[in-house]
Amino acid sequence: MDCRRIALGVVGTAFLFACSAGLPTAQAAPEAKGSNAPATKRDFMISIFWAPPWEHTNDKQYDYLKEAHINVVPCIHPSLAGQADRQRKILGLAHARGMKVMVYDPKRYADVKAVVTDFKEHPALWGYYLKDEPRLGEFTKYGRMVRDFLKHDPDHIPFINMLPAGPGGRRDNVPWREFLQKWIDAAGADNLHYLVYDNYPFAALDQYKDPYVGRGHSHGHIQDYFSDLETVRQCGMANNIVTGIYLQSVGIEKYLRRPDENDLRWNVYAALAYGIKSIQWFTWWTPTGRGEPFTNAIMDPNGNKTDLYTVVKKLNAQIKTLGPTLMKLDAVEVYHSGVVPEGTKKVPDDYFFKPVNPDDALLISHMVDSENGRDYIMVVNKDNRSLKKHAKELDLDGPKTLRFRVSRDITGLTLISKNTGSSVSIDRKLAHGIFSDSFLPGEGHLYMLPKGDWGGP
Repeated sequence: MDCRRIALGVVGTAFLFACSAGLPTAQAAPEAKGSNAPATKRDFMISIFWAPPWEHTNDKQYDYLKEAHINVVPCIHPSLAGQADRQRKILGLAHARGMKVMVYDPKRYADVKAVVTDFKEHPALWGYYLKDEPRLGEFTKYGRMVRDFLKHDPDHIPFINMLPAGPGGRRDNVPWREFLQKWIDAAGADNLHYLVYDNYPFAALDQYKDPYVGRGHSHGHIQDYFSDLETVRQCGMANNIVTGIYLQSVGIEKYLRRPDENDLRWNVYAALAYGIKSIQWFTWWTPTGRGEPFTNAIMDPNGNKTDLYTVVKKLNAQIKTLGPTLMKLDAVEVYHSGVVPEGTKKVPDDYFFKPVNPDDALLISHMVDSENGRDYIMVVNKDNRSLKKHAKELDLDGPKTLRFRVSRDITGLTLISKNTGSSVSIDRKLAHGIFSDSFLPGEGHLYMLPKGDWGGP
C-alpha cells in the first residue's frame, strides 16, 4: 500500500483507496480449498496493515495483537518484506497464539514453487500477499500468478489488494465496476476467495469549505465512500466472492483527520451493513520515515498502545462475536435515509422496515441467510462528528433513540447480541407496527425477523 500516494490522492477530487482481502457478500461463501485454508464460511477475517517492525517482532507485541482479536497478520512492513527468516519467526509467534500469517516475498515470486516450498507446511500460514493495487495492464500477469500459487499450494490463499474508484467513478479509464470485473476475469472467479479494497473516509475537514455538501452530500466523508461499498457489494454478489475493506485508524496531516471512537464505530458498522466479511485496520503500527506526517495509529512508533487500541479491541470483539452469523448473511438490499450519498438509494416509501423520521441519518440493510433463507435487518446510526454542523439534535456523547415503522406482519423481532452472539427477543420494543431502539453514534444493530417473505430485490 503506497502511503505516499494516499497523501497525494486526497488533494484531488477523490481520495480513495482499494485493497483485496474480503469474503463473498450476497451469495453463499465459497468453500475453503484444502484443510488448512481459512474457513471462509465460519471465520470473519480481522486483520491489519503495517505490522510491528522487525525490532518489535516479539512476544509482547504479538500478545497485543491477540488481545485485540486480530486473526490474520500480513508481513507488510519494509523490515519484514522479503525476509524469509524473519517471517518464519512471525509464523511461530502467531501459531503460539492461534493466529495466521500472510507471508510476503515479492522478489522471489518469479519462482512460485520455491516460495511455496518454504512456507506451505507451516501450520500458521494463511496465504501469500502478492501485490498491492495492480493496474489494469498488470491483471494478466497477476491473474496468472494467482493460478500458479494455487497450482502449487491449493490449501492457502494468494492475496491481491485492488485499487478503489478514482475521480468520476473510474479507474485506468474504465468504470470501476468494469475494472474490478476485469481483475476477476483475469484471475478467474473460482480462484479468488476475496475481493478487498480500501477507502479512507475521514478527510481533514479544514481542507473543504463545506465538507457536507461540497464532498457530494456524503456527511463530510470522502465523496465516493458509499458508492464504492455499493459497487463492491454488487460485484461480490455477481461473482460469488467474499468482500472486504481496509478501515482508517490513522490520520495524515492536511489530508486525513485522525478518527475518534465514534468514527471507528461508524466505519465498522457501515462496512458490515454492506455485507463486508473481512476488515483490515490501516494502520496498526504508526508509519515513520516515509515522508508523510502520520498521526499515531493504534500502536505508536515505539510500540506503545494509543487511545485507539481499546476502541479497536472492543470493536474487533464485537465483529468476532457477530461473525458466525454475519458470515452466512447476504446483503441483498442496502438503503439510506436522511442525506442519500451519490450512487446509493433512498429507503423506499413502502419499505417493510423504515425510519419513522425520514431525516434520520441511517443505513438500512436487508440481509438473508444463504443457508436457510431467514431474513435479517441491520440498522446503522450514521451520525458522527462530520454531521454535527448540519444536525440540530445530534448528541455525540451518548445514545440516541431511533423509531422505525415495520410491516404489521412482523409480530416479533430478535436482536443478535454483539456481546454474546446469542439471539435475544425484543418483542417488548415492538408495538402497533412501531419499533424503537437505542444507538450510539455510528453503532449498528442486527435483528432477525420472524419467518416470512419480506421482499427482496
